[in-house]
Amino acid sequence: MRMRVQFENGGRAEAVLLAGSRREMRVAVEGSTDTEQWEKLDGAWRDENGGPIEVEALIAVDGTDWLAFCAEVGSLTIAMGAS
Repeated sequence: MRMRVQFENGGRAEAVLLAGSRREMRVAVEGSTDTEQWEKLDGAWRDENGGPIEVEALIAVDGTDWLAFCAEVGSLTIAMGAS
């Protein structure tokens, strides 16, 4: 799964979801040589330093089981539609 994310400082990047659950995800972020572990705390995704991550878009990669992904991290997609 590919994602477009925005960081606390306003910067944006593409990221690839490598593994995830309702509470954490391992991602590879554009421009970084290491993967990152993000956690969901108090209803918001946080980077390794505790900064908020806003997921702006999810883009399915061919072969991704989209329904299984949404069932596992459903709160992520619901939060994206909230105003």
